Amino acid sequence: MVRSGLGFHPWAVALVVASGLLAQPARSEEPLVVVVEGVLEAPARDVRRVLLDLELFGRWFPWLAEWRVLARGDQEARVYGRQDVPWPGRDRDYVARYRWGQDGAAFFLEATGVAEADPPAPRGVERVERFRSEWRVEPGPEGGSRVRYTAEGPVEGRIRRLLDGFAWRGHSRRVLDGLSAELERRGDD
Repeated sequence: MVRSGLGFHPWAVALVVASGLLAQPARSEEPLVVVVEGVLEAPARDVRRVLLDLELFGRWFPWLAEWRVLARGDQEARVYGRQDVPWPGRDRDYVARYRWGQDGAAFFLEATGVAEADPPAPRGVERVERFRSEWRVEPGPEGGSRVRYTAEGPVEGRIRRLLDGFAWRGHSRRVLDGLSAELERRGDD
C-alpha cells in the first residue's frame, strides 16, 4: 500500500523464532525473537522524532491499553505499559527502561524490562520483566528510512511459544503500520 506524502513501501518482514517452535523442547532461557524490517518514505529525522515522543507512543503502538512515561532524562526514560493481549493470552504489563542515541549513521531506541518495579501489576495481569526491544533507523533510499524493530522475551512451554509466535506474526506488521500511520498523521499537522 502506498500512501501520499509519507507513504511506505511494502514491508519486508522477517520473523525469527529462537528455538524453532516445536523442533525442540522450549526452555525459558531461549527467548522468542521477532525481527520486523521496512523502508519508509519519511526521512530518518521524522521517524526519530516520532519514536522519541514517548508520551504519545501508546497512541500508535498496537495492543497498548495503557502507557505512561514515569520519568524522563536526556537520553533515557522509564515507562509503564500494559498490553491488551487477545485470547487465549493474558494481558501483560511491564516497566521498561528506554535509552536512545546514535550508533554511527543509525539512531537506536532500546527498551529493557525492569524487574520488581513500581507500579505493581494490576490483578489478573501478567508482569513481564525480562525482555528487550530495539528500534534502529537509518537513512534509506531516496531520502527515506530503513527501519528495523527487534523484540525478544522469554516464553515458557511449547504451546505458549507456538501461540506467542502466531500472535507476533500478526502483531509485527501492525507495529510498522502504526509507525507509518503516525508519521502520516504528523505530516498533516
